Amino acid sequence: MKIENLEKKENALLNRDEVTAQVIFSDATPSRSDVIKALAATTKSKEDLVIVRKMQGNYGGGSATLAAHIYKDRASLENVEREYMRTRNTVKEEPKAEPAEEKSEAAEEKTEESSEKEAPAEKPAKEAEESSEKEAEEKKTEPEAKKEGE
Repeated sequence: MKIENLEKKENALLNRDEVTAQVIFSDATPSRSDVIKALAATTKSKEDLVIVRKMQGNYGGGSATLAAHIYKDRASLENVEREYMRTRNTVKEEPKAEPAEEKSEAAEEKTEESSEKEAPAEKPAKEAEESSEKEAEEKKTEPEAKKEGE
């Protein structure tokens, strides 16, 4: 991923820089957190002060138009940006891989739990089959009882 045609406009009143740029990529459209990291590296700012307002993919793929705000400090960001934009633009940490031994132990525990869950489920199914057989036998005997009563 590469950021090109970076246009920066300073907005001193809101204590931020307003940025428009082209994001060039080869595979799928990059995630918002990837774009924030690349934009912060390009502009030499902190990731938590970058807000991506809009990222519009261009027809034909391979590029997107980007609009972002880069704040000078955290207080200005919190005063200006709405809460949903701040939460949307938080950079998500990638989950750390567990060691192989812990994964295998967790997998064994899950299989034991699933076998325990399946066992009680089989019992009601058997009971339902038995009760349906009993009902079928009762229906057969009812017409015989009515004939005898007539």
